[in-house]
Amino acid sequence: MDVLFGWLAASIILLLLQQAFLWLFLRRQHVQMRHFFIGTPGYLEFKYVGWCREHERGYLAMVILRVVLLISLILAVLAIQSALKGVA
Repeated sequence: MDVLFGWLAASIILLLLQQAFLWLFLRRQHVQMRHFFIGTPGYLEFKYVGWCREHERGYLAMVILRVVLLISLILAVLAIQSALKGVA
């Protein structure tokens, strides 16, 4: 069970770090963002993709990383949920 909670914690931390680094990157590039929407899933990715298209840069790696991190978080939650059902 400790491994599952470690997986969950790591997934959350990595998602938050990725979100923070993406926000800082976009801010340093002077991308206009509405602060109200920063926590909305997909908003920063949308802004990043727009910036990449504007500057003719690739964006696929960052989007794939984000999807992989979200899938990892979902799988960790499902694994903990099924493990807790087995205990009860």
